[in-house]
Amino acid sequence: MRTHLLNTLLIAGITGLSFAGSTALASVTFITGNNPQPGEQNVLFITGTGTTVSGLTDTSNTLVNFSSSTGQTLITNSSGQAKISTNDNGGLITSINVSSPGNTFGDFIGNPEHSGAFTITVKTNDGTFIDNLPGGQGENFVTILAQGNETISSVAFTSSAGFGTFDQPRISGIASAEGVDGLTNEII
Repeated sequence: MRTHLLNTLLIAGITGLSFAGSTALASVTFITGNNPQPGEQNVLFITGTGTTVSGLTDTSNTLVNFSSSTGQTLITNSSGQAKISTNDNGGLITSINVSSPGNTFGDFIGNPEHSGAFTITVKTNDGTFIDNLPGGQGENFVTILAQGNETISSVAFTSSAGFGTFDQPRISGIASAEGVDGLTNEII
């Protein structure tokens, strides 16, 4: 009886390992620089002011929201792929949260320009991924790329030092979040 139980456990363990080895690893990669992916779309801002401002993708007209988790008033002065700024906190933005209501996406590119160190928090179907970047004067483009079976529901850029503007957002791999088990589009 004992030998049979040990053999059963051994076979179950080997079977479990073979299944574990066959699953694709899912992750999020943070790449400094502007690295467009296939199907990349510019986000064209809709002129506005508030704690949330919006834009539409230039090809599919999909809504993308940009909001401040610190309550700052965000400003988009012109339509098109320009920039988000603020008059709060001496003109420095401390947070930008990006989401596309009802959708997920495969990558996001943003430029927190003229920034101090900043943190990027990415919420996905498989958890939360975080990276810290040093920032600096001028452009600070970063490409956030979901890999494996990951889908992104939101991206947050935060900086206690702040950044001057948030420029030239791009997005690709937009898909409806419907039917994805347990996924919500809450802003982080």
